[in-house]
Amino acid sequence: MKSLILMLQFFTRLPLPFEIQADAEDFNRGFIWFTTVGLVIGGLLTLLYIILSPWVGTLLLAVILVLAEVLLTGGLHLDGLSDTFDGLYSNRDKERVLEIMKDSRIGANGALAMMSWLLLKIALLNELFQLTAVHTPKTATWLILLLMPVAAKSALALSCYLGPYARKEGMGHLFIGKVSGSRLFPVLTLAAILHGLLVPASLAVWAGILLLTLAYTRHVRKRIDGLTGDTLGAWHELSELFYLAGWLAMIQIL
Repeated sequence: MKSLILMLQFFTRLPLPFEIQADAEDFNRGFIWFTTVGLVIGGLLTLLYIILSPWVGTLLLAVILVLAEVLLTGGLHLDGLSDTFDGLYSNRDKERVLEIMKDSRIGANGALAMMSWLLLKIALLNELFQLTAVHTPKTATWLILLLMPVAAKSALALSCYLGPYARKEGMGHLFIGKVSGSRLFPVLTLAAILHGLLVPASLAVWAGILLLTLAYTRHVRKRIDGLTGDTLGAWHELSELFYLAGWLAMIQIL
């Protein structure tokens, strides 16, 4: 239970009434709760959707949900998105890329990435809300919101497992390259079970995200000989976009 609370405090801004003293091993043990944390976030987004959907239009609802997720996570992964695009696509050598990514200032690439992410996520959610109202049972809408963070956290876990860490020190060192297959297995298994039980067809979308995770991790490792906390955060946000796009394609095909 301690490791679950630790992960909730690390990945969210939920006002949990606990003070936990933790070391690196506690974080490593907490790795198995990645999917569960995603489920908690997805559950809160789903609850917000259920409350607001009878009263709010699809576009405004999409905006509210995107902002709610950012507030819920404290923008943890969004910061990684901007830093990664500033550094990784600056056409510099590895050491300079890592320096740029560590800089707290947002450059042109990072700003463009964040704006593109915001517009795409709102547009995808709005489109999905409209399509699910016509083509699928209404329950499919909240299932998308429930499973999206689950898929993203499982993708994050896989990327951590693939490692290695590109820096000598940093927060990413708590997870990247430190995780065994025995701890990755329950994370992926729970994500697979949730997709399989709730919407069996969505397993294809989730599997696609895992394949993209392999490709993304390989790309980043080729550029900077490893991964960082920023590149993990970037992939978390990108994987949610790909997940929504996958659902959009699946609904139209089926």
